[in-house]
Formats: sequence, C-alpha cells, structure tokens
Amino acid sequence: APTPTPTTAPAPPVAPTTTAPRIVGQLTVGSAVRALPGDWTTTSTPLRYRWYLDDVTQPGQTGPTLRLDEQALGKRITVTVSGSWSGWPDVHRSTATATARVTAVAGAADGVGHDVVAILGQSNAQGGGFGYDPAIDVTQDGVDQLVGDWQDADWGRVVPAEDSLKHVTTWRMTDHARLVGPGMTFGRALLADETPGRRVLLVPAAQGSTSLTRTDAVQRFTWDPTPDRGSVEAGLTNLYANATTQIDNALALDPDNRLVAIIWAQGESDAHAISSEPTAAGRTAAKAKYADRLLELEAGLATRYGSVPFLVGGMVPEWIGSNGARQDIDAVHRGLATLRPEVAYVPGVSGHANEGEDSIHYDAAGARLMGAGFYAAYLRQTGR
Repeated sequence: APTPTPTTAPAPPVAPTTTAPRIVGQLTVGSAVRALPGDWTTTSTPLRYRWYLDDVTQPGQTGPTLRLDEQALGKRITVTVSGSWSGWPDVHRSTATATARVTAVAGAADGVGHDVVAILGQSNAQGGGFGYDPAIDVTQDGVDQLVGDWQDADWGRVVPAEDSLKHVTTWRMTDHARLVGPGMTFGRALLADETPGRRVLLVPAAQGSTSLTRTDAVQRFTWDPTPDRGSVEAGLTNLYANATTQIDNALALDPDNRLVAIIWAQGESDAHAISSEPTAAGRTAAKAKYADRLLELEAGLATRYGSVPFLVGGMVPEWIGSNGARQDIDAVHRGLATLRPEVAYVPGVSGHANEGEDSIHYDAAGARLMGAGFYAAYLRQTGR
C-alpha cells in the first residue's frame, strides 16, 4: 500500500503585538497634532483613534490628527489607538504619558508672517534629484518648512528648510545623502522678492509613487479627494486630507500667514494605471478618470483657500517620449490650465533625468530648473 503523505500541522496563530503610540506636533491653539500609532504586528484592520483632553474624550475625533481649538487651551493630550484582528480580541494601546499643556497661538497680528507654499504630488514634487551641491542647494534664513514627515519628532513644527525636504516621508538613499526637489529653489526666489520682514514657509506634503486613480496592491496612499464609501481608495491613507491639514496648520500658526502658491508634480503612477488597461475604451476611461479627479482636487483647494496659483509641473520629457499613456497624462496637465484661471502649466525640462534610472526623475539640476519654472509661472499668475 502506498505510504500516506504526512500532513503538516497548521501553524498556531501569531498573537498580535503592538507598541505604544506617541503624539507629535506643535502644542498651540490652531495647530494640529498627529498620533504616531507605533508598530502593529500583524497588520490589523484600519486603526481607530480616540483622543482625550485632560482625560475627557473628544467626540467624533477618530482619525490620526487632532486640531487644537480654543477648548484645548491649557489642557494635556493623550490618545488611544485600537486595532482588530480576526480571532483575537480588540487591542487598545494608549500613550505612555500626556503631552505638555496646549498654549495660545504662537503668532501675533503684526503684519509679519510667512508666505506659505504647499508642495503636493509624488516623487518629482518630493524631490529625488541626484547631484546635491552644498554650494548651490543652500539653506537660507527666512525659508522655513513645516515638517510633514509623520515619523519625525518635529512633525507639525516649523524648522529651517533644506533638501531633502521633510514630506510625508523623507526620501533617503544610501548612496545619495541628500536629494533635491523644486521647493527650495522656489522658496529662495520668493524670499528674494518678499517685503522686508516676511518669511517663506514651505509645506512639503508629497509622497513618491502615489496616485489619483491607481488602486493595485502597491498603493498605500491616494490623492482621491472624495473616495466613495467602501471603495479601495477609502481604505488608503488620504494625501489630499493630509495636505489640507498641513496647509491649515501652517495658516493657523500666525494670523499673518497666507497661502500664496500650490506646486503640483504628479501623474507617473496614473500613466501606469492607463497603460494597464487592456482595451482602448478602458484606457480612454482611465484618462478621463484622472482628468476628473485632478480637476476635483484643484477645485477643492480653490474652494477652501481661494484662487491661489496652482502650478502644474510637467513630467520628464524623455520619460514621456512616445508612450501613449504618459502623453495622455501630460495632455491632462496642459488642459487643466485652460479650464481653471488660477492654474498654470510648467513644461518639463529636457536633458536632466537622473542617471541609472529610467528617466522618471529629474536630477538636481533639473529639479532646480523646475523650481525656477514654477516661480516664473507664479510671477505671471500674480502679475508681479
């Protein structure tokens, strides 16, 4: 008789393990703080948050950020993070200690504040340019950044701006200590034209490999401004919501702060979504979906903040090439400027892609040229 094949005993389920959350951000009225949830293993369903001011639950506050209104003045903040796993009881972890007390807003209505520039999109907004040059890519007194890196202890605080800017994550590579994007060039140019005493505040809120429409397994984030309930996008981290939180935070720091420009550089991931469609009709629909969502995103920001110049950066021309899907995204970028008066298209610069890649990212020189192009478009939009 044949020898029966032994069966392997099923592995016992792995108990979920967690670490305590912590709170980062500026503890002033009008600012926002964020809960860094700690490490959760194995991955749970979407985490839930419960915020407390002096141990009193804040109704309706179930997300990872908490905006501090006047009710928070003088109070200490704690948060509890909850997760669920199939077959296990819910797990709840709270901050080990409360924060310091919330203080009054830092700024004063004295006419001296920051001109705020939001930098949104994916990798070419975040900045992945090889060729950082300490003689060119200098820090400059008067150009600050609102830290956007969720894992940075200074999240939500104003610090001197320098490449690599602290976006949703700070882009680091072992063989390139610093990577260059367009933001610093724009910031330095804006400062040079400022009224004496005013400063520039960059709001880095970009994240590489992110999309308005792509929902495959690679995606952890979405720029979709209003994802449908129950959709794949609704389960992703929403970068539009994060961007508005950060812009609101920047404006709340001082009553004299004002949003003057929004930089947008994005679309490479959505070109992949278009090219992945197996039929011509599917590709046409994917392009239309991207166009609709980009228009919705820009219009939403204009409704919230007024007709602020929205500067759309072109992708690397060599990467676009003759690829139909990439040309489709570029056409949407160019077309947006014909639909909305506050939008300007900034053409991509040729001959400045990173070496050793597939021409998808601008090198440092290209990023600087794009920053200069964004600023030239800003001057045209504002008539300065």
